[in-house]
Amino acid sequence: MTSQNTTIVSQDRLPSHPGQALSSVLLRLASDKPNWLTPLIDQLCNAIVQGHSCLELTRLELIERLADGTRQPYGFPALPQLTSQLQSLNLVSDDPKETAPLMLDLTGQAPRLYLYRYWQFELMLIQQIKLSADKDLAVDSSQLLPWLQRLFPTFQAEDNDVDWQLIAALSALLHRFCVISGGPGTGKTTTVIKILALLVALSEQPLKIALAAPTGKAAGRLEESIRQAIVQLGDQNVLPSELIEKLPQKATTLHRLLGVREFSNEFRHGKDNPLQLDLLVVDEGSMVDLALMYRLISALPANCQLILLGDRNQLASVEAGSVLADICSLRPQNCFNRAWAEQLKTLGIELPDRAIADQPLPLSGNIVLLEKSWRFDEKSAIGQLANAVNHAQPERALQLLQSDQWPDIQWLNPETNSQLSLQLDQLLLKHYLPIIEAENAQQALTAFNDFRMLAALRNGNFGVTGLNKRLERLLIARGKIDAANVWYKGRPIIISQNDYALDLYNGDIGICWPEASSENIAEQFQPKMRVYFPLADGSLRQVSPARLPAHQTAWAMTVHKSQGSEFKQCLLVLPESLSPVVSRDLVYTAITRAKKSFQVLVSAKLFTQAIKQQQQRFSGLADKLSKRG
Repeated sequence: MTSQNTTIVSQDRLPSHPGQALSSVLLRLASDKPNWLTPLIDQLCNAIVQGHSCLELTRLELIERLADGTRQPYGFPALPQLTSQLQSLNLVSDDPKETAPLMLDLTGQAPRLYLYRYWQFELMLIQQIKLSADKDLAVDSSQLLPWLQRLFPTFQAEDNDVDWQLIAALSALLHRFCVISGGPGTGKTTTVIKILALLVALSEQPLKIALAAPTGKAAGRLEESIRQAIVQLGDQNVLPSELIEKLPQKATTLHRLLGVREFSNEFRHGKDNPLQLDLLVVDEGSMVDLALMYRLISALPANCQLILLGDRNQLASVEAGSVLADICSLRPQNCFNRAWAEQLKTLGIELPDRAIADQPLPLSGNIVLLEKSWRFDEKSAIGQLANAVNHAQPERALQLLQSDQWPDIQWLNPETNSQLSLQLDQLLLKHYLPIIEAENAQQALTAFNDFRMLAALRNGNFGVTGLNKRLERLLIARGKIDAANVWYKGRPIIISQNDYALDLYNGDIGICWPEASSENIAEQFQPKMRVYFPLADGSLRQVSPARLPAHQTAWAMTVHKSQGSEFKQCLLVLPESLSPVVSRDLVYTAITRAKKSFQVLVSAKLFTQAIKQQQQRFSGLADKLSKRG
C-alpha cells in the first residue's frame, strides 16, 4: 500500500469529526482490537462523511499527523495481511449471506470496506437495476413509426448525424430502466415530453405517471420546463390537443412521493407497499444519493418504468454516493451492443460504426448521452467555458476568460485588478438594489431570480456567510435596510429543511416583504413582514417568518444549493486558497447555472488548480454493474 494520490484526508484524533460517534460505537462491538483498527474505522467513517459509500483499502492514509505537528505511521499491515486479519475479526464479514457491522468486499479490483447499511444499499440497488434493465418492452412498430416521424423531424434523415434525442426516446420506450444524461440545453426535457407522448399514445390503457426531483426547487423547475415544452410542441402542432390533455404536468419531490413518516428515516412506500405507478421520471438524478436511490427503486412495482435524467458531470449528492455518475461511467460515450443496433435498424435507424461495440456492454441500450447543446452555440462562450472545464483544459478556459471577444463571460482577477473590492461592491449593488427598491414581492422575486451569487464554501470572507454580510453592510451604509431588523424588506431566504405541513422544501427561495395594506392604522405605519414564495402557476404564497423551518439568508448561496436551478446571470466567487470542495465538477456546475451571463472571481492559479482537481467518490456500483449475472 502507498499513500500516493490519496483523496481521503487524514484525520487528527484529537479534534472530533462527524463520524467519531459512529466510530466509537463500532469499536465497542469489536472483541479483538489490533492497534490499527481504530484509525481504520475512523477513516471509514470519515469517508462516508465525505460522500464515499466505502473505503478503498488501497487508498488508506498511512501517516497520522499529531497535535504537536509530528507524524507517525498508523501501523497498518501490508494489504494482503490487512484483508486476512480483517476477515478474522468478529466485526467484519466478507460473506454476502451474513450480517456484520462492517462488510469486506474482495470481488473488485481493489478491496473495499463498507458500513453494513451502505453495502446493503449498494448490493440491493445493483440487483434492482439489473433486474429492471433486463426487461425489454414490446412495441408495435406499425403504430410506433408514424409517431416517430411526427415527433422527430430528423427521423430517417439521410445525413450521418445521429439524433441522440431520438435514440434516448427509443431506449426509454423499449426498456424498463433508462438513463438519459446531458449538459444544459441538450434537450432532456423536450426528449422526456416526446417519450411521454409516445408512451401515452401507444398505450391501450391510461398510464399512471409521476414526475419527481430531489428538491422542491428542482421539482418546481421540472414542472415549469415540462409545461413550457408542452406549450411549444403544441404550438408547433407536434402534439395534438387530445394527447396534451393526457400528459402529466405536475412534479413533486422524491420524499413527498415516497411518503415521509414523521420522526422516521423510513418511507410509507417501499418493497412491501410499492407506489401505484406505470412510469416514474426523475430529474436532477446527480443529486440523488445512494440511500435515497435504493429506497426509490425498491418502492417501484415490478412493471414500472424508470427514467433517470441528469448531468453526469455535475456535483454529486450531498450524502454518500454518486449513483448517476457511477452508472454513466459505464458509457463514457454513446456505444451499444450490436444486438441493440440491429433492433434499431429494424425501425430504420442506422447507428454509426463508432457507436457499435462487438463485445458485450453492461446496460447496453439503457444509457444514452445527449451530446448537442441547443442553448449554447459557437457564439456563446458559456458553453465553450463549461466544455473546457469539463475536459480539464485550464489553459483553454483561461484563454476564454482573458479574451474580450465574449460578452457573456467576465473574469474578475484579484491578481491584476487593484479596484476589485470596489468593482465587486458595485456589481452586487447593481443586481441587488432593484430587489430592495421593487414595488412588490412579485417584482422583487423576479429581480432576484435574474442574478445569483454562488460560492464554493459556506464560511470565510468569500463564502456564503461572508458574502451575505458584505452585501448587508453595503445596504445598511446606503440606508436601504435597518441594521436592527433581521426581517428587513427584500431579504431573500433559502429553506434548508423540509416542512411537509407548510409545503416548503430544502432549496425553496422566498423574499421577505411587507404584507399587503391593512385597515389597521398601526399596521399601516409598521406593516407585518411576510415571506413570499413563488408557486408553479406564477402566483405567490405568504408565510409568517415565525413559522418558517430552518433557513438562511440567500444573497449568496453555495453551488451545491444552486443545483436544480438556472439563472440569467451568475457570479461565482471562489476562495483565496484551494479547498477539497473547490473542484472541476463544482466549477462546471456553477457555469451551467447561467443562461445568459457568467462571471467568476478567482485567481488564475486557483482556477487552474480547481479545474485539475476532480472529486472522485469511491463505491463498488460501477464495478459490480459491469459484471454479468
